[in-house]
Amino acid sequence: MPDYSVRPNAPPASPFHHQWVYGNEIGCDVIFLAGQDAGETWRLPAHTSVLKEKNALFEIMFSGRFLQQATVDVPDVDGRAFDNLLR
Repeated sequence: MPDYSVRPNAPPASPFHHQWVYGNEIGCDVIFLAGQDAGETWRLPAHTSVLKEKNALFEIMFSGRFLQQATVDVPDVDGRAFDNLLR
């Protein structure tokens, strides 16, 4: 089974860069909608380049057909949990 964990060799981002990029819709190229099944939708903007750099699963996800999608529904995952994953 492939390892989709955080990449150990990914360069560290500066705290300022991460703080500015996380949740900032300027330049974001994907919006995740999480938690719809629980009745509370979380709208989480993200930058695919940052996600792909830090996590192999996101690299696979955004290198294929999802690359063209501006909105990705994640209905069966708690919004708070998905927010923590993106941090």
